[in-house]
Amino acid sequence: MDQEKIERTIAELGTCLKESFLTNPAAVVGLAERIVATFHRSGRVFLYGSGPLAAVTELVADRFLHRLAFDRPQLPVLNLASSPTLLHSLARDGLHRQAGARQLRMLVGGDDILLLFGDGGRDEGLTELLQAARQAGCGTVVIAPRGNAPEEELVDQQVVIASESPARIAEAALFFGQLLCELVEAELFGI
Repeated sequence: MDQEKIERTIAELGTCLKESFLTNPAAVVGLAERIVATFHRSGRVFLYGSGPLAAVTELVADRFLHRLAFDRPQLPVLNLASSPTLLHSLARDGLHRQAGARQLRMLVGGDDILLLFGDGGRDEGLTELLQAARQAGCGTVVIAPRGNAPEEELVDQQVVIASESPARIAEAALFFGQLLCELVEAELFGI
């Protein structure tokens, strides 16, 4: 019974990754190229993860800042979901929706990209964050399960995760973030 569960879970993840990223590889490669162009213009990438995907964006930001597979200069990627003190303070005052937007407004410029990882849950803070990015002229990309992206008019590009399972969504989001880092590293450093 346990081996069957393991095999089924591995098969589910494989299907999710294939349906999410192999059905439109040009979109993933295009996003990596867009990020490289952003870095060449001295722009930055801001990450924000909704709910449990905040931990995923923390790890993805670390991969860009430190390394994925080899030593190289840090890349300008910042995670907006990494200040527990700010999150708790805003939540205490009923302002939890502003957690990402407050930080983004202070830091963002027109040459930057916001890469938002949505977990499929309803999060009004994501809309506020996307509105702040739009007001600053910042590019916006959302990776989320099908039908769960915030307002489409606020999003330049959406990458769809082909699953409704919270576990598969988190695994696919981490895979996507690390794949993106790998593609960007290859383009910038010829590896």
